[in-house]
Amino acid sequence: MIYVATAFGLSAAFFVAGALGLIAAIPLMFATQLDRRPAVAHLEAAAPAKVGVRELLTPSILSLTLFFTLLSLSTSGIQSFSIVALNAIYQIPLGFASVALTAFLIGSAVGVLGGGWIADRPHATPKWRWPVSWPARL
Repeated sequence: MIYVATAFGLSAAFFVAGALGLIAAIPLMFATQLDRRPAVAHLEAAAPAKVGVRELLTPSILSLTLFFTLLSLSTSGIQSFSIVALNAIYQIPLGFASVALTAFLIGSAVGVLGGGWIADRPHATPKWRWPVSWPARL
């Protein structure tokens, strides 16, 4: 999009981004087989469980909500101010500071995906899980 915005203007870049979104949505409109589930007689007869506010206000849910709120706030702060702060405090050129922020964001995404992959396989816990996780705990 940066190339399109530089070559043809910001309006053209927004138009191309919207067109790509519509093109990506076309296969999803025709993917009706993903919505079909086989009918299971014993599951249809069961009454749906009601979840009230009491179940949502447990200490674990509240602590995880607070954790992810603080994580989101800190990541947003790093993303918004790290380039300017690195330049102002340590006189790092803006290009290098941008590379550092990009490396942080890519590393964060890789860490989340890798952690999710490891956490999704509790029965096949690799022996290297504990040594790898210790630096994150420090």
